[in-house]
Amino acid sequence: MINFLTKIIFFIYLLVNFSFISAYQELDRIVAIVNKDVITLNDLTEGVDKALLFFKQNSIEPPKEDIIEKKVLDELIEQKIIEGYAEDWNIKASQEDIDLLIQNILSANQITLDELKSNLKQQSSSYDKLVESLKYEIILKKVKNREISSKLNISDYEIKKHK
Repeated sequence: MINFLTKIIFFIYLLVNFSFISAYQELDRIVAIVNKDVITLNDLTEGVDKALLFFKQNSIEPPKEDIIEKKVLDELIEQKIIEGYAEDWNIKASQEDIDLLIQNILSANQITLDELKSNLKQQSSSYDKLVESLKYEIILKKVKNREISSKLNISDYEIKKHK
């Protein structure tokens, strides 16, 4: 009787595990690793979709998809490298910087924040994605400024000459 009960329990155990295995699906896949940070297939697909949407909205004939994928992957790798430098140098985008840029966007386009959010939604984007993009642009600018500033060597003579 115990042997029969053990077999039934084992059978139920296998049945439950097989149902979990059959329900499993691949959630994402790593396509690149940059400085211990990953770029996933979802990241790449999202970037390609944005590029294709840009071409469509601007009535531009897009290049072959493999060319777009390579360009998007290159940009994602560059972004991870820049973010790595920013982290190493403790460079951050402040909320004031972000708010100022958003205010400039609103002023330049003469729209309200609600209109901006609505426009972003119509373009299959979101306000949060815009904020993330602006953060990256601010960080990129700060990293470039730091890198350029560290390589500048201005002599006292040149400073006196321009006074």
